[in-house]
Amino acid sequence: MKIKEVIADAVQMPPVKPTVVAKQDRVDKLVAQRASSESQQQPTELDKVAAMMQHAALKKRTDANYATQLNKQAAIANSVVMRGK
Repeated sequence: MKIKEVIADAVQMPPVKPTVVAKQDRVDKLVAQRASSESQQQPTELDKVAAMMQHAALKKRTDANYATQLNKQAAIANSVVMRGK
């Protein structure tokens, strides 16, 4: 047998990590588990109210932006019409 074959057949040990890295890996794993479990929870009434308030504020901003755009377009159209007279 060649040396390469003996080494390839031997059980490979995982690389040894420093203690700080191993601890950080465990912490990262717990944080990921916590985040995934929180995302699977049903929203509470406060969550629903907050979402409704955010949606209402977004809709209000969107409506105001749309009105501003319409006013600008109307002003441009009006100026074009006035130039034509």
